[in-house]
Amino acid sequence: MTTRDDFDINLIVSVVQNGGFFDRGTLTLFALDCPTEQVIVEWEDGSRSQHKPQDALEKITMDALIGKHPNRVFLTPESLERLRGDADKPELTATEQTLVRVAPDTTLADVHALNANEAARERLKAEQGTLFFKVAATMYRLDPAGVAHDLNDEHEYEGEVADLIPRLPECETAGDCSRVIHEICAKWFKGRVRSLDNYQEIGEAVWNLWQRHRLNSETYVD
Repeated sequence: MTTRDDFDINLIVSVVQNGGFFDRGTLTLFALDCPTEQVIVEWEDGSRSQHKPQDALEKITMDALIGKHPNRVFLTPESLERLRGDADKPELTATEQTLVRVAPDTTLADVHALNANEAARERLKAEQGTLFFKVAATMYRLDPAGVAHDLNDEHEYEGEVADLIPRLPECETAGDCSRVIHEICAKWFKGRVRSLDNYQEIGEAVWNLWQRHRLNSETYVD
């Protein structure tokens, strides 16, 4: 069985074997397994900005909408030293520290999808603000996908919550909530999530929020 540590090692081995250059998908995996590390984005104009891996992905995607693309993304010296210092990982040379070279491959369809998703999320916040933010805060606190940490903000799960709230009416039990949340996290994190058994606590918490919301709504209508 492949463990999380095995995956970390294999990821760094891949960095070396592929000359340090990877596509956006590999940066996504690095963001999941090394969320507290820091990467530097070097842009076409020569400027640089430093981010957590997930934030780098989001900035690359959003800046593509205005025609700004990165030349490369690479580890900070501090993160590189941490990887070098792990006896279970291979040595990285200075020329092998680049994690990802992202081509400007965002299509018009990607742009439309991003704009539509953002608009839908904002409408949902306006319509279900209290429920939305309570569920988002609960998701962040219980962190079912294992991606929240001290450096992230409380908006980490807003995308998943935007998918979840429209599906809550189909849930008849806390178990249904667990299943739906697991499905949504699997979609957002490309299937790299823990088993459904690990989603029982978050399912019960969201189910309780949903039931209180329904009760309050019915009371208000009456």
